[in-house]
Amino acid sequence: MTLFYSYSSVDEQDRTGGGEETYKTLIKLHSDGRSLWSSPSLFKAICEIDVAFFPLDQQTCRLKFGSWTYDSSKLKLTTKENATFPSSDYIKNGEWGIYKVETKARDHTYGSGEKYMDVTMTIAMKRQHLDYMINLVIPCLMISCMTFLGFILPPESGERVGLSITVLLAMTVFQQLTSEIMPSYGFPLLGQYYFATILEIGGALLITTIILNFYHRTNRHMPGWLRVLLLEWMSRIVFLHESAEKCNKSRKKTIKRGMRENVDAVVNNGYAIGEHPRDADIVGATRTQYHENGREADENHAKPTNDHNVLKLTLGSIGNEFNSQNVQNEKGMFTDETGASVSEEEMRMRHQQWTLAAKVLDRFFLWGSAFIGIATILGIFLRAPGIWDDSVELTL
Repeated sequence: MTLFYSYSSVDEQDRTGGGEETYKTLIKLHSDGRSLWSSPSLFKAICEIDVAFFPLDQQTCRLKFGSWTYDSSKLKLTTKENATFPSSDYIKNGEWGIYKVETKARDHTYGSGEKYMDVTMTIAMKRQHLDYMINLVIPCLMISCMTFLGFILPPESGERVGLSITVLLAMTVFQQLTSEIMPSYGFPLLGQYYFATILEIGGALLITTIILNFYHRTNRHMPGWLRVLLLEWMSRIVFLHESAEKCNKSRKKTIKRGMRENVDAVVNNGYAIGEHPRDADIVGATRTQYHENGREADENHAKPTNDHNVLKLTLGSIGNEFNSQNVQNEKGMFTDETGASVSEEEMRMRHQQWTLAAKVLDRFFLWGSAFIGIATILGIFLRAPGIWDDSVELTL
C-alpha cells in the first residue's frame, strides 16, 4: 500500500508514491514484526515557472511529500543524513541544469489539531541557454544589423527603402517562426528584444525616407536654422565639418559672384533704357566702388548720392543679396518650387547643400543605430539574474 504522496502531483496514471498497481513488489516480513516494502516510484509534479527572464531564467521547484491518512504519531518521515546529490542514478537533462538540492522535514498542524509530517525537496535549476542564444538571439541580431546597410548604401542606387522594408519583413517572418518556442504568457526578455528590434527597424525605415527626401531636394532653399543645425553643429559630431566648410565657402563665392553680376546688370539696364542718363564716369565709379569691396558684410560702405536713382537701385539689390526675381542676367535661369527664378550656379549650390545634409544625417544615424542596437541587447539581457550567477552545476 502507498503511505505517502506528492502533494503537487499531476500524474493521472497509477504510478504515484510507488504505484501499487503499476509496480507490484513483495513485502518482506521480519520475526520482530518489522516489514519492508521496497517499490520504485515515479513522480510527476507541477512547479511554478517564472518566464520573465526566458531564455536566461532560473527556476526553483519545490516537491512536497507526505501522508494523507497517517499523522506524525503513526508515520514519521525523516531525511537521510549526509545525503549527497547527484547520486549515481542521476541522468543529466539537456535543457535544465541542477545547481542546488535541499531537503527539509517538518511537522504541520492542520485545522483538526493533528500533526502531519512532510518532507519538502527544493531544487534550484537553470536553463541551458546556449542553444536559445544561437538559434533565436543571434539570427535576430544579424537581421537587425542589416539596418546599418540602409545608411551605407548610396542614395543613387534607389534600393534603400526596399532594403529597409525587406529587413522589416524578414524580422516579422522570423518572429512568427519562433513563436511556438516562446512562452505563451508573460513578456519575457526574448519577446522584449524582438519587439525592440522591430521598433528599431521601423524607425530606420522612417529615417531613411527623410534622408532620401533631403537628398532629392535639388531646388529648394535650405532654411538658415537647418543649415546651422546640420552643416555647422552636426557635421562636427560626425567629422564632416571640413566638407561643410568647403560647401559654405562655395556658397559665399556664389553669392558674391551673383551680386557682382547683379550690379552690372542693374547699372547697364538702367542706362540702356534711358533712365537718368549720367556721365559714363559715374557708372564706372559705381561699378568700381562695389568691385573693390569683396566682403559681403561691407556693401553698405558704397554710399551713392541722393540724386542718383540708379545707385539707389544698385545698393538695394546688393542689400537683398542678389534677389534674382528682380533682375535676370544672360545666363540660363531655373525656377524653384516657390516660382522664383534662380541661376544655374545657385541651383548647383542648393543641391550641394542638401546632398551634404543627407550625408551628415546618414553618418549620424549610422552611429546612432549602432549605439542603440548595442544598448538594447545589453540593457535587456544583462538584467537576467542568470548572467551574474556563478553557481556551478551539480555533476557526478
